[in-house]
Amino acid sequence: MKLPNHLPSLFHQRRALLLALVALAAALVLLAAPRSANAATTTVRVGQNASGAAAQRFNPASITISSGDTVRWEWFNGSHDIQSTNAPGLSSGPRAGFNSPGQAYQYAFTTAGTYTYYCDEHAGPSDAELDKIDQSLAGGKMVGKIVVQQAAGGSLSLSARPVTFPAVALSGMDQDIDAALQTWRASDARGTGAGWNVTITGANLTSGAQVIPADRVKVRLLQSRITIVSGNTAPQTQIADYEPLNPAAPLKLLRASAGTGMGTYDFIPDFRLTLPASTWLGEYTAALVVTVNSGP
Repeated sequence: MKLPNHLPSLFHQRRALLLALVALAAALVLLAAPRSANAATTTVRVGQNASGAAAQRFNPASITISSGDTVRWEWFNGSHDIQSTNAPGLSSGPRAGFNSPGQAYQYAFTTAGTYTYYCDEHAGPSDAELDKIDQSLAGGKMVGKIVVQQAAGGSLSLSARPVTFPAVALSGMDQDIDAALQTWRASDARGTGAGWNVTITGANLTSGAQVIPADRVKVRLLQSRITIVSGNTAPQTQIADYEPLNPAAPLKLLRASAGTGMGTYDFIPDFRLTLPASTWLGEYTAALVVTVNSGP
């Protein structure tokens, strides 16, 4: 039996339509604690030094935040706990269990003051006493210091847009696909000059049981695509060349150092997907987590 000669073209059209990569619908993590208009989140890595290497340290070990802000401790390496004699949320007992990926604890500080904490496995309560904390920090002990300032001014906020890739026909070769450009906006109306940063984390793209690894998506932010809407010195890009997304560790995309980034700023990140030649047909989606954090 002879097949109709229009079937090959219909099959080709269907193949192109099925590969609609509506990928990376943005899931925003903007303010950690809605109880305060000034709320932002500062992440402390447990078991990491200031250079980013595994060590019996907290990173950053000393931070300054505003009342209402949240501190989030995330495991990086080793086996640790967190204890304190004066920090709310920590002084009721040890916060143990920092010994594997994904383990974290967070607390929103609502009262101004200076708070200290330590890892009971690698330091002691005397190391974290207020009159010794700076000496212990300088000596490399596993202690931490949090200075909570009374909040004033407005808020730290971020507005991001979904990232969408166009439909593509498979070619039997790897293909680079650029997403449509979207303008994002960051605002710092706190009036503290504490600085801030924007991080981004991606997950694997999935279509049913089929997976495109997260690191097939790369992001960059050109300095020329950061504009001042209103405010002082613009924040600086931290990814001027394409870098792959990492589902296990956020990439720092944008950074305002202390005394800069006080105002409102638009920025346009570039996203590029390298589509493997072995990709299965499907409509792929993933979550893109974008976070604005207090501190540079």
